[in-house]
Amino acid sequence: MPAKAAVRYTDFQTADHDLAVAAKVAAIPHRPRFARDDTGPVDFRLTSAAFGAFGVHAFRMRGLRYAALADPRDFLYAIRLVEGSSGFTGSGWATSLTGNGCFLVPPETAVRAEYASAVLHAVSVPLACARDMAEEFAGLRGRLLFEARPPVSDVMRRHWELTAAFVHRELTSAPELPSLLLVHLMRVAAASLLVTFPNSTMTLDYTPPSGRVAPAVVRRAAAYIEANAARPLTVADVASASGVGIRALQEAFRRHLDRTPMAYLRQVRLEAVRGELREAAERRAGETVKETARRWGFANPSRFAADYHAAFGELPSHTLRRR
Repeated sequence: MPAKAAVRYTDFQTADHDLAVAAKVAAIPHRPRFARDDTGPVDFRLTSAAFGAFGVHAFRMRGLRYAALADPRDFLYAIRLVEGSSGFTGSGWATSLTGNGCFLVPPETAVRAEYASAVLHAVSVPLACARDMAEEFAGLRGRLLFEARPPVSDVMRRHWELTAAFVHRELTSAPELPSLLLVHLMRVAAASLLVTFPNSTMTLDYTPPSGRVAPAVVRRAAAYIEANAARPLTVADVASASGVGIRALQEAFRRHLDRTPMAYLRQVRLEAVRGELREAAERRAGETVKETARRWGFANPSRFAADYHAAFGELPSHTLRRR
């Protein structure tokens, strides 16, 4: 049975300048450099939900003006400015945000940020997760680098905004969430960042892996997936357990099973959901399709229902109603 994990929630409001700055430093570590115009009250509110370094954050900082120095970070920090203005400066680059602008603060480099009566929404994603996604989907084996530039297009900016809103809605839905769902949401956010903001995966040339992988490796990988489907798994975990590299494992799955390792994992989890729905139907338990699906990491109800129907020829609600 997949485990659950606690989500850390914060909801803090103050009119005191120093308390506001202290709350922001606690949420996103940095060194504040005061640049306020006066010593009057501010309208500050911070709401956030976090699972480790993965989180969603909303800052309302009306009346607050200051600069912040951030050291190199091991997480991605994507911002959408709603009100006010903000600017970011690094080594050899500078950018400013107004209106509904989006920006991903480059990790692993020092950055100076300036805010003036800003209202902003942000998502933080562990850099390690983004690296795993970059290797899994783009074959990047070197360092993952992000450029200090806006989204690659307005279409992708809108894509990121919708993804961030979806992640925010799911992450704030309960004080405890299935661990598989949390990892799924983190991977969704990382994948969206990789296709929205300029980074080194966008300039890669595809190079196929050398040599062929024996079918026994695929069988070993499949067995590992089936035995550990209730745990948060990455393709790197499966490749390591199988004794091959990620690209070699992916190519072997496509050749022998006509799917990716993650697609195979998704199928195993769909079958687990079906088994639990069948048991609930026999027991006439009060289980719902949504609860069961989320427990196994399926966050999007419509997509889950479509995948379930494609796999089993019936809707999950029909499985639950059948005795």
